[in-house]
Amino acid sequence: AGFIYVAGSQVVSAGVSAATFSTTVPVDGSASGKLTWDFGSAVISASPFTIKYDAIVANVAGNQNYTVMANTATLSYTNIASLPQSLTSSATSTITEPILTVGKTAASVAVNPVAGDEITYTVTIAHDTNGTLPDSTATAYNVNLNDVLPIYADLQIGTVSVFGTDRKST
Repeated sequence: AGFIYVAGSQVVSAGVSAATFSTTVPVDGSASGKLTWDFGSAVISASPFTIKYDAIVANVAGNQNYTVMANTATLSYTNIASLPQSLTSSATSTITEPILTVGKTAASVAVNPVAGDEITYTVTIAHDTNGTLPDSTATAYNVNLNDVLPIYADLQIGTVSVFGTDRKST
């Protein structure tokens, strides 16, 4: 889980007979998917030959800052003595996904505000720099903040400010 296979990206180099390629679902990052190349009784005319394919890091809960993801390939075949053989090799990737925090404060000029008094709410969104993992630094995409005002509050038009870089407010 955690990776999405890029359809059509797989390439088998020259040096081996054609393979039948298949995938098991899901290959959308929500669970482990399986890519299979069936070479049948392969004729290998050049060694080594390579298989390359692309995968995208999925935006799923398991992919957090500095999570190490392993991807293992298993080669199974029958040797000349009709004995089954199996070899494995793994590669790892360290995921860098953002871990964001959100905080909200309220401030008022009056100690105990009453009807008509203004309250300033401040919402702060930041990368987590206080966790047990290394500091979050990855770009966060599709970030949305919803802030429901209490029933007794009215938004003062023109008082909303957004500070930071690469921002869009509506």
